[in-house]
Amino acid sequence: MKSSLKYLGVAFSAFLLSGCLPVLVGGAIYNSTAKREAYSKYLTESQKNNTDREVKGLKPIKVMSYDEWESGQNLATSPEADKPKS
Repeated sequence: MKSSLKYLGVAFSAFLLSGCLPVLVGGAIYNSTAKREAYSKYLTESQKNNTDREVKGLKPIKVMSYDEWESGQNLATSPEADKPKS
């Protein structure tokens, strides 16, 4: 009797959750795409800022890799980087 209740519970759960799986997969894909687009925008802005810095005689700031950017590591340079090149 216990085992049949377990199977019934599993079958019932599978029936109720069958619609959730496609939604979860779709949400994960959307989230990944949104993150990649945001990182692409970050790269473009960083490259533009570094070009401006080089024109002003400043050292470029390191551009974070996707993994560094996603984990939120702050790779801001030290104040020394803001000094013009001699």
